[in-house]
Amino acid sequence: MSSLPSWYLSHFLTKSYEVIGFKLKPYSLFHFITLDAMDSPLLKGFDPDITMSDLEIGSLICSLQFGDNVTDKIEQYNDDPKTKIYRDQLFTHLKDNPSYLATEYMKFKSYLHSCESPPTNSQFFDEPESEGNPSPIPWTLMVQATLQKEFGYSESESMSMPIAKAISLAYTNRYLETGECPVLSDMEILCLKMAKGEIKPENFMPDLTQSE
Repeated sequence: MSSLPSWYLSHFLTKSYEVIGFKLKPYSLFHFITLDAMDSPLLKGFDPDITMSDLEIGSLICSLQFGDNVTDKIEQYNDDPKTKIYRDQLFTHLKDNPSYLATEYMKFKSYLHSCESPPTNSQFFDEPESEGNPSPIPWTLMVQATLQKEFGYSESESMSMPIAKAISLAYTNRYLETGECPVLSDMEILCLKMAKGEIKPENFMPDLTQSE
């Protein structure tokens, strides 16, 4: 057994993910910020009302890289004649195999969880500096600024870095400077227990195959 913690090793032992035909890039700040800006339901826990369109757009975004114009890429994708053929095949497959959406959705959620594995509370940088005065700076910007200012990464490198590595470096720098150690959130503890097999994932997974 390694003497290093699993959350640290996670961004060295990476896994390739493909969801509904899209080859996903390592999940980065760029992907998180883009999905968050689009209010994607894929970031909101296990959603029983998720649609194939939600998964399609989310997978498309996570197949892009920092520097791509997301709006243009989505428009180009929608206007491409091949996309209609692809969607027809996708929904035919879904009709023949009703569990396909649930399977691919869980693959996407596994992709997010595998890349968001550092021992950190995502609200760490949003905690108030003093009681009643929350920081106006989002944690994503704090991570990016730390990577560029303290480690010398370029904007492209900091935004494209796997998010687990980016957060781990930023929080380590915070710890070295202040002695503060982030704690696990309840959801992260749950995800870690699921990853270790201490809790069965199906106990928390919605049945997406049931029709109304």
